[in-house]
Amino acid sequence: MKTVITFLAALLTIGAAPAPFAVESYPYGSTALQAKVDRSFSAIPINAWFHRIRSRLTKVERACKPLYICTFRDAEGIRYGFEGDGPRSMMVLTKSARTIDFGNRPISALGIGTALTKADVLAAIAQFDSALQIDCNPRSLAGDIGHHGCRAETGPGWIEIGFDEDDQLTEARLYGYFV
Repeated sequence: MKTVITFLAALLTIGAAPAPFAVESYPYGSTALQAKVDRSFSAIPINAWFHRIRSRLTKVERACKPLYICTFRDAEGIRYGFEGDGPRSMMVLTKSARTIDFGNRPISALGIGTALTKADVLAAIAQFDSALQIDCNPRSLAGDIGHHGCRAETGPGWIEIGFDEDDQLTEARLYGYFV
């Protein structure tokens, strides 16, 4: 009888909303370095369920369609890229801080603060955590940051920092993991 009840209870949970991830929880196996980087962007962690945090966000681009990544922004200006098969299965995959969204306000991500030049941004990131091995070789970039960017592995994800042709910061982005 106990086995039947356990089986029935398991059937009832199929299709139920997954439990939310706590801010301190990184169930996808991130390193301590990536957890630190993740928290520097915002308290909403990589792998947070979309339906649990939707009310705190504003859509900024792309319709959310199954298997598509869509983007939302929080009140502080951090953008979140989601991936999944629909609203109840979508999770945070990327976080980004675009200078256009911050104006003159400091960017907390990676300890960037008010640094805007490439030299100042890289110095701020090195001060944030010297374990970040920044690579500014254009062939190392995987995302759409541009040819003037830099990258560092965080495990299992990575960060990319974009600069324009004048070496001015355009964006800092965290990829949680490879999909």
